[in-house]
Amino acid sequence: MSDTKESPDVLEASTAADSEAEIAERYRTLYQDYVAQIGQASILVVGAAGAGKSSLCNLVLGREVAEVGGGRPVTTAVTPLQVGDLRLYDTPGYETGEDKQRRFNADIKTLLTRLEDEGEPIDVVWYCVNAPVARFTALDASLVEMFERLHKPVAIVLTQVDEASENGCKELGEAIHAALPPQGDGKERCFIFESSTDERLQLNPGLEQLNSWTVEMLDESRRLSFMAASRRGIERKLTEGESIVRQTVAGAFLVGFTPIPMSDAALLTSAQLSMLARLSYVWDLKSLKELAGGVLVNLIAQNVGKSLAGNLAKLIPGLGTLTGGLINGSVASAMTYALGAAYNRVCEQLCLRGLQGQTQSINELFGERFKAMVAQLFEEYQKDDKPGRHPQDRS
Repeated sequence: MSDTKESPDVLEASTAADSEAEIAERYRTLYQDYVAQIGQASILVVGAAGAGKSSLCNLVLGREVAEVGGGRPVTTAVTPLQVGDLRLYDTPGYETGEDKQRRFNADIKTLLTRLEDEGEPIDVVWYCVNAPVARFTALDASLVEMFERLHKPVAIVLTQVDEASENGCKELGEAIHAALPPQGDGKERCFIFESSTDERLQLNPGLEQLNSWTVEMLDESRRLSFMAASRRGIERKLTEGESIVRQTVAGAFLVGFTPIPMSDAALLTSAQLSMLARLSYVWDLKSLKELAGGVLVNLIAQNVGKSLAGNLAKLIPGLGTLTGGLINGSVASAMTYALGAAYNRVCEQLCLRGLQGQTQSINELFGERFKAMVAQLFEEYQKDDKPGRHPQDRS
């Protein structure tokens, strides 16, 4: 048996690999634990046959989740569409005829009751009205009123507005308001949004407004599931991400308020990994892997983990020369802010490119440019004259 010992280089590489794998595993555990706390949001999509309900689902979420027929009805039964922790109920369109409409009304009410009894109630309703057809019928009004009685927020969406005239859309909106006049308190009952299937108008304001309205209508415990499932609402995602970073920075400042040994920095690292897991959920990185050439989320964790495991300390001037290897609250906050803010911004770039149909290597996004961004943000934070505070909170 040979007594040859492994060289220091081999041992160092082995240790680094073990550390990298450990970080990736901890990241996955923290991500799964966080996802387990998220409530499922449920949205009901209703309207006449061929009104563009399935298309609306795809447009608002910024991804293909429902089969569309280009104006030809394709949904023949209530179809649950699971997108992450969001569930959309795409319904068959109602058809003309008093008996058919009465049955449709009863079927929808039965569906709502069943879901309520099963503990999976509908949170929000998107009610589609075909703009080119320019009709808001008595059945439409009665369905909206039924949803109101059941305390379900309703967004009326004028679909295919690119195929209707501006004046026609205006008159249709007025007709809807007339059919659903304000109640005793004088508040408008109708939230009307416009949607287009024109690819040149993919980022049209109506879809963004509907996205924002939906987030506001959802209970706080279910809001994140919709935000994560939709690739729109990027400004809101950024704001949510900044809030997550701010919370983690405050915790890092407290952990590091009294200088702690580098060997105990695992506590801080866990907080940073938890922050990254929360940001990854908000930006739906697990789903975006298709846009990045099939790279899995754990590869992101490994790339970021390299920074957390030591490269960050080498990257930032002065970190490796702290007296006694100690990290105080100010430095801990700066490290956490720099890492979180850089991650949030890169996720924004990835999401925008996904909406535009572009692909991007995650290795490239989270490579040297990412590390350089972390260093720059660290320096910016250190220049702040209020240690422990998020730079955006400066007064």
